[in-house]
Amino acid sequence: MRSTIADGVVYSRYEREERKKPKKVVAEDEEPPEEDEENAIKPFVENDLVIRECDNPDNINALLDNYNNVERPEFDAFVATRSDSTFLKIFADGLTVEELT
Repeated sequence: MRSTIADGVVYSRYEREERKKPKKVVAEDEEPPEEDEENAIKPFVENDLVIRECDNPDNINALLDNYNNVERPEFDAFVATRSDSTFLKIFADGLTVEELT
């Protein structure tokens, strides 16, 4: 997923590929459809698009690996020592991620 800098609209890889496809060839006996210059669909320049770093698959996989290998086992061990009726309430207002972990 990438977005345009001008309006921030997100476009998928499929939508970008569809915009790159050439227009249909009109036969000689048919009239070409009229298009407004303002509303004409123009292909994107890939270098002008931006991508959010948090959407990068490598970053997401690294976060999932950290959760599955470090945080999940610790939390499972913590929960295993509690009874089924234990109620946990964490006041997280104003705390940073480091303070919560």
